[in-house]
Amino acid sequence: MEFQEIIQQNGDKVKHRGKSCGFTELPGTMKLKTDGFGRLTGMTKYEQHTIIRLTDRPEYKESMAQWFHEKWGIPKQAYLDSMDACLKGESAVPQWYAVVEDGRIIGGLGVIENDFHDRKDLSPNVCAVYVEEDRRCRRIAGEMLHFVSEDM
Repeated sequence: MEFQEIIQQNGDKVKHRGKSCGFTELPGTMKLKTDGFGRLTGMTKYEQHTIIRLTDRPEYKESMAQWFHEKWGIPKQAYLDSMDACLKGESAVPQWYAVVEDGRIIGGLGVIENDFHDRKDLSPNVCAVYVEEDRRCRRIAGEMLHFVSEDM
């Protein structure tokens, strides 16, 4: 099978050797579709997204609190209170993160002391992990978890 050279938007050259009847993800913003013979049949452009820390971007507090409230049904004020504690920076937790794409929050999670259990030895806890349905299956949740584990 012959390799094809694809040039992504960022200028990187990628060698691709198709996979049978499926998609092959490449670093960056492209996904390649191949047929059963490994021939390139199409590409899908992924929008670029950014993971932000609330502590770095406090202007997102209101929109993040509203977004988490809409996803989980927890009162918005509970998120605002936790986010205020995050912004005070008096301890390592709570922390709040969002994934933003073209100004839209498409994912997020928090790190809190306790997520509704009595096991103090399991602190801190990741909570409220959510990725918008139209952005799932793109490894965004995994990226968030990796980002947070490196950040903490």
